[in-house]
Amino acid sequence: MEALLKNPKVRMRDQKAVEAKIAKIVADGSENLIVISDFDYTLSRYKDTSGSICSSSHGVFHSAADKADHVLAEKLNRSKAKFMAVETCHIMTIDEKIPHMVEWWNTSHECIKEAKLHKDVIEEIVLDSKSMIVLRDRAIEFFELLQAKSVPLVIFSAGVGTVIDIFLRPRLTKHQMNNVHIISNMMIFDEEGICVDFSEPLIHVFCKNGSAVRHDDPFFHSFSTRQNVVLLGDSTGDLEMHVGVERSGVVLKIGFLNHKFEELLDKYLAEGAYDIVIVDDQSVDIPLALLSEVPTTELSNKTDDDVTNSNKESSKAVENKAPSVAFFLCIRVLPLTSIRGVAPAGFTGQQGSSQRNRSGWLTERYCDIQLSRLQKRQALEEVGELKLCLYVLDEDIERATSPEEEEEGDDRRRKERPKTTTVRQIGIKSPRKP
Repeated sequence: MEALLKNPKVRMRDQKAVEAKIAKIVADGSENLIVISDFDYTLSRYKDTSGSICSSSHGVFHSAADKADHVLAEKLNRSKAKFMAVETCHIMTIDEKIPHMVEWWNTSHECIKEAKLHKDVIEEIVLDSKSMIVLRDRAIEFFELLQAKSVPLVIFSAGVGTVIDIFLRPRLTKHQMNNVHIISNMMIFDEEGICVDFSEPLIHVFCKNGSAVRHDDPFFHSFSTRQNVVLLGDSTGDLEMHVGVERSGVVLKIGFLNHKFEELLDKYLAEGAYDIVIVDDQSVDIPLALLSEVPTTELSNKTDDDVTNSNKESSKAVENKAPSVAFFLCIRVLPLTSIRGVAPAGFTGQQGSSQRNRSGWLTERYCDIQLSRLQKRQALEEVGELKLCLYVLDEDIERATSPEEEEEGDDRRRKERPKTTTVRQIGIKSPRKP
């Protein structure tokens, strides 16, 4: 609380209520916490160090079109001029605005589809320094902290999720990305890598809640056991991102007020709006300070015994050099049509991308760990479809040859593999909950 009280950019509607929520979150620890955040102008900056307005995940297409496709630029700019006035109108109700927002998003997506952009071109656009998406100061520390405390970060964005994923991937470690779950409008590519569609349901600025999330998504299942929420947003349209899952804990809402300070402050601090409002600040100092106070706690599920026993049995097998069985998890890259708007971290949905080898498996090494029932169940809940390769190993060989090694023609490794080793694949469908 000291960091809040001393920061001149912080406003609170009810300081005692904020103190009570923070105390509850700290007392319950990291195992009971989830962070749900907007991306554009929340995790990313609203303006750069020179005062220029930064781009959003949709905005990168505007910037690229201005330079390379003037027809596309004209269409996008015309739509923006028409509908931005509706979004920011203080007279219209949200219900009155929604049809216009649906039309705006659909129009923008149709323009992008008509441009027949290749995924490689989109990646170049996003990674170009001139794309003008910039993370807030200390945002990387924010991602690091959440990953270290095993607190999931759900990025709930009405922007373009594919752009967000491309932007974050080179900036975060693999483990940090695995802790990020993106719910957004994902681009769908055909076999030639051309954008042909966007995922459904459509997510616009006024429907960011459980109604825009598939009911088989981890948002409703594996994440639902976390009873406390820290919510980060930059508009009143972000206030209900947590809605859709019943939780017995508290929801601490932190809002970034990036512009029109005098005009919007009272609205941001109204009853039912943000608990904390951060005015004209381009960092995540306040959320970082608050989350740093949350102690790291271990998951206390009954199935934790499965993990412990599995590890013990695995260790004994190694010590005795007896034949052992190890599971190697391989996640198949699926078209995004199968996940309809929800892309687990590390999930591109791009067929034929450089992340796949000819056999269709991710080219990363298999995890040579023995998966417990708990881990397998969590994996099934987080990914629509997966396969487990069961390798029966000879006692003298620690792990089997991966498909990528065989494709690369590693003769030495193939000769080393014993003839007695057998391989069989088991296809598993994720259980669907009503």
